[in-house]
Amino acid sequence: MQRTVQWLQRWLGFIFLTVFIGFWRQMPGLIGPAGVAPVAEYLQALRTNFGTWHRLWLAPSLFWLNSGERAIHALAAVGTIASLLLMARMWPRVCLGVCMVCFLSFIATAQVFASYQSDGMLMSAAFVGLFLDDRAVGRVAVWGMRWLWFTIYFGSGVAKLA
Repeated sequence: MQRTVQWLQRWLGFIFLTVFIGFWRQMPGLIGPAGVAPVAEYLQALRTNFGTWHRLWLAPSLFWLNSGERAIHALAAVGTIASLLLMARMWPRVCLGVCMVCFLSFIATAQVFASYQSDGMLMSAAFVGLFLDDRAVGRVAVWGMRWLWFTIYFGSGVAKLA
């Protein structure tokens, strides 16, 4: 079981790495200040129409702090570094948490460019990964993995039927 956990963490790191490299290249043109759907305008619309807690629930993102092009590049860079460290298995839980926060920041504000089934599956897998420990795999982690497998298969079936 120890090797399985180690490989799962490495693969999650690799998946996040490919995602963040893609985000680094694409997101400035999609949600940047001169992009197709600027994140600053989206967040301003949420500020105007919703209270503080409701808008944070609708768009949990670090882009509330800064939504400029440098912030997009910085967040992609932090996610890339965290995913590389996760692949190397250096502080795996911390790196996985950082990857999750960075990824959620992007998909929560990417509007029409996010909210795909794969986004939810990656977040679910990463969340379960937070409970994995290669020294002693607990019941919560095993139950979480089984639940994750069920939701992926069930969700894929529902998506195909719809």
